[in-house]
Amino acid sequence: MVDDAPLESLDVCRDVGQLGHGMTIPASVHGSCMPRIRAMQMNEPYRMRKSPPPPGPGEEAGLPDAVKETLEEGRTILPGIQAFIGFQLVAVFSAPFWEKLRPEERWIHLAAIVLNFVAIVFLLTPSIYHRRRESGYHSEGFVNLSSRMLSASTFPLVASVALDIYVLTRLISDSVASASVVAVAVFVFAMFWWQALPFLGTLRDRLRR
Repeated sequence: MVDDAPLESLDVCRDVGQLGHGMTIPASVHGSCMPRIRAMQMNEPYRMRKSPPPPGPGEEAGLPDAVKETLEEGRTILPGIQAFIGFQLVAVFSAPFWEKLRPEERWIHLAAIVLNFVAIVFLLTPSIYHRRRESGYHSEGFVNLSSRMLSASTFPLVASVALDIYVLTRLISDSVASASVVAVAVFVFAMFWWQALPFLGTLRDRLRR
């Protein structure tokens, strides 16, 4: 019976959705399955998007495609972050790091490395979770988890870049004020395009034309 089937061996949403009209849906089914179940029982296509699609021609992706996309997007970003953290680590073993940087600036650089590591953890989590918990299984919950982890990784990543740009600008200009302004500007600029743009309808739609 569906009630007793573990998620590892059975697509519960799919099998419960095939019960048909008038059948009682088992209480053990997680609430995230309900939209998919109702679509199946009404012979309607299941839709990942809960909000209206953006204007213009397009084609809605299915659940397997959405899972694949979220995994590939994280893997695409990861090599760049790995290269960046490599340069950060190499800098620590160079003579100018100890000769020209103030003690507090060395700690700032360490904080930037730690934040970069946090971003890498966020990006790797969906792939590891999928392999250990949902391998061979497509779920809306996994797409939501992956999307949130990918979005969350942008905060420590940009903060890491901004902190190192602060150190670099202070070293070049010998001005803490200038370094602070440049670092904040870098952080705000990146957050605008990565976090604010999806919610700014006019600018977003203009760029999509």
